[in-house]
Amino acid sequence: MSPIKGLTENRQLPRIGKIRLGIKKVSPRNNVEYPAAVDYFVCPPEVQAVYGEKPKALDVVIPVEDEELWAAQYYRQYSRSRGLICKGDGVACRRMIDTKSGAIAGRETVNAIWQEDLECLGQDCPDYKAKLCQEVMNLQFMLPKVAGMGIWQIDTGSIHSIRNINNCATMLRAANPTGRVSWMKLKLTLEPTEVINPDDKKKKTVYCMHLRYEGTLEDLLRDSTKPRLELIIGRPADDEAPEDRLLSTGNQEKTEELSAKAGDDINAFWPGGQVPPPEEDHGRQNKADIIKATGSVKPPQAAQVKQGGQGKPKLAPAATEADKDFDNLESAAQPKILNASQLMEMVKSTPGLQELTTDGVKSQLGIKSFLEVKNFGEAFADLKKLNKVYNNPKEGEQPRTLQADQRLLFDLVKSNMKLRDDGAVASWLENVAKVDMSRVENEPAEVFKEISDKMGW
Repeated sequence: MSPIKGLTENRQLPRIGKIRLGIKKVSPRNNVEYPAAVDYFVCPPEVQAVYGEKPKALDVVIPVEDEELWAAQYYRQYSRSRGLICKGDGVACRRMIDTKSGAIAGRETVNAIWQEDLECLGQDCPDYKAKLCQEVMNLQFMLPKVAGMGIWQIDTGSIHSIRNINNCATMLRAANPTGRVSWMKLKLTLEPTEVINPDDKKKKTVYCMHLRYEGTLEDLLRDSTKPRLELIIGRPADDEAPEDRLLSTGNQEKTEELSAKAGDDINAFWPGGQVPPPEEDHGRQNKADIIKATGSVKPPQAAQVKQGGQGKPKLAPAATEADKDFDNLESAAQPKILNASQLMEMVKSTPGLQELTTDGVKSQLGIKSFLEVKNFGEAFADLKKLNKVYNNPKEGEQPRTLQADQRLLFDLVKSNMKLRDDGAVASWLENVAKVDMSRVENEPAEVFKEISDKMGW
């Protein structure tokens, strides 16, 4: 009796299940599903029985050498209604096409076909730039300490995790005489990593996967020469988008996901959509209090600054209402400065002004001699305004500036709403929180307080 051709010889280990890098949530407001990344491996019960509910490290074994099988990585685009709709390598791609419109298949598509060998533009593709397409790795491995004989899979859309896995595989192959990565004891970890946000060039911390060998180089050389079992595993399942995928407003489905997440986050703080009125701010002085403390509510005159000591003096930028109010409040507590010596002492002790020399102070005030100064307290206030120093920091504190306050506001929203970049934060502030963006530019500290109070942050 002979084997069945095309069937008997095709054998592979079964795929037991998936381990995920995030969770799926469904908004009760509009029933839209969206992903939420977490800082631990989301595991099924049999894995939790060995590693706990929220593990950050797993013992793994790579079963084969072929990276196309255990670490497949491509540009991929997904649709919530159709799953995978485009897959490419930066040169060629296969894409699901709407037979009626000729465009990529979407939610409204009735009939679609797969087209092969189309051009893949990689990062130059409009869909990639709109964050509809991204790099995705399907990582396949075995868990030797977990019951069951088969393959587990993790999908990731993090280029940092993809690079880490690739770099570790390269190092392992280079460090042992057999040049292999399969059938060695490895650790798959999820670790905090500081990266540069490509959108705003700011540093941020994200959780990325690493593939680690925890033994010594001597152990690696010994382990690499041990006999290994040759297994055949199937190609990874790539019909699901990873949970750590990007959220964007590139198309209607993506916008619905982002809107659903933002809506749920707001509803968690404002149950039933009832937004509470802002609490009364008892720390704010009224006009009568200011007059009582200072005898005046007139803000300091804008200082005149000469460009390089030549030409006509240039007035400092016009103060906003918030600036004027802050200046009035500050003047009540402003230490008395009676002469040039005391002025320079205050300048040298104020972060944000410490770099100013005597000549620099004169230049900013538009004077040739301190004899021209009639009120040294107002002169000091003008210096702070010109250099955007909005408070009198205590020793060891940093001065408040408009730019610093804006950064604090954006970081507050980004971290609490789990948004990817400053563009998403601006969209959330304008479209969800309904904040006038001119206030974000001119009075970010006030917006920070309002948002943090309303959201309970």
